[in-house]
Amino acid sequence: MNHARPLLDSVRGVAINQHAGHSPLLKGSNTTHWALYHRKLAWVSSTIHITTPGAVAGPILRRSTPCLMPSDDVATVFLRVVALGTELMIESVQEIMNDKQVAVFRQPAQTGETHLGKELGNIIAPIQRDFDAGWLADELVRQRAF
Repeated sequence: MNHARPLLDSVRGVAINQHAGHSPLLKGSNTTHWALYHRKLAWVSSTIHITTPGAVAGPILRRSTPCLMPSDDVATVFLRVVALGTELMIESVQEIMNDKQVAVFRQPAQTGETHLGKELGNIIAPIQRDFDAGWLADELVRQRAF
């Protein structure tokens, strides 16, 4: 049963959502953690999408990755994703208000992983081990090497 449907049906116009994750590849809960678990910095991102009943399934308006620093910890990475998402949301709303037309990018059906909040406990320790071992700093150096 989809409990979101009555609420979504009551909205006039379009509702947009800020998802602290890399849609359509990562959906659901704790997607920043899952990107870090998979060691995929390109998946550490924020997505603005049109709200639909599916889990982060609506057309994408914006998606971007934050600037990460070698000294960042897991919490700081998440906060950078949320701050970026806030900026992307502001840009999206301004574009809708000013231009009345926006580019939307349809998400392919059945793409990516959807995670539940209860799964987080399985990945916290491996992520923390990576950060304690300096993985983020090493990976940023590797990616930024010319």
